[in-house]
Amino acid sequence: MLNNSRYAPLMLKLAGIKNRQARANQVSVGLARPGFPYLRVAGGSKILVYLPGLSDAFASPGEYPHAYAGIMPELCETHTIYFLGRSSQRPPGMGLTNLIEDIDVAIKSTLIREKPDEPVVDIAGTGIGGIAALALAAHKPDNIGRVSVNSAAHRLSGEGKDIVAHWLELATAQKWIALSDSMANVSFTGFRRSFNKTMARILLPIGSGIPESPERLMQALQAMMAADLGAHLAKIQVPVQIVGGAMDPLFKPEIMEEAAELIPYSDLLMFGSAAHGLAIEKRKDFEAEMTSFFQEKISD
Repeated sequence: MLNNSRYAPLMLKLAGIKNRQARANQVSVGLARPGFPYLRVAGGSKILVYLPGLSDAFASPGEYPHAYAGIMPELCETHTIYFLGRSSQRPPGMGLTNLIEDIDVAIKSTLIREKPDEPVVDIAGTGIGGIAALALAAHKPDNIGRVSVNSAAHRLSGEGKDIVAHWLELATAQKWIALSDSMANVSFTGFRRSFNKTMARILLPIGSGIPESPERLMQALQAMMAADLGAHLAKIQVPVQIVGGAMDPLFKPEIMEEAAELIPYSDLLMFGSAAHGLAIEKRKDFEAEMTSFFQEKISD
């Protein structure tokens, strides 16, 4: 989803995400070590760190804090949510291993800042953020509670690798309209697919919808193509929720089923009529499922 800063709030509204106005002390932005921009939505005493997908390269968290204020309101009853962007201070070509090292540092700095009763955060992630969340649970488990990933698994499907390789070619050539069209085809169904394509044709020629950081986008695409955590999923000893769209060509149902089989404590939920952008297309149901998963821990 191309949600560049000039029209991100409009895209969020028309995609079905309710934009609620928040009090000044509910939403804040900042920078976590080592250079990760974050958007903090105040809530309960538990902490959830949300790792974004490719959209982070188009509009980093903190651009429009109030656009996020109404996301997952029920989860905010128990959790304070950090939407964590990727660092702009890291060198080009940084792969998944370096990314999770950096995120681990950011999580520890968040824990120091929040001083929760227990040094644990829950993790959620979309796309490349979901892959990173699984990698964290496998390799950096000390501060990880529960993990929920959507539109993500341990590796891309074969078709998914071809699509992402094509996106990398388009990004390298700066063919932003073609990239937007391809991303819309993969992410959405019905009117949202048509809407995204139309908006791109209107706004891209005037510079809106172009990535703030093409380098960060290409870096994320390369990391997605290279990722394969299959040999490491059995190390994950925390509960994991995997939420997918049956029409997602990047992470096909069989890939998500494979991940669920390899992770010792996992739940798999598939939305039959959703594609890669299920978190937007099925927002209400998706948020309810994720909230229920994370709040099970509270009532145990």
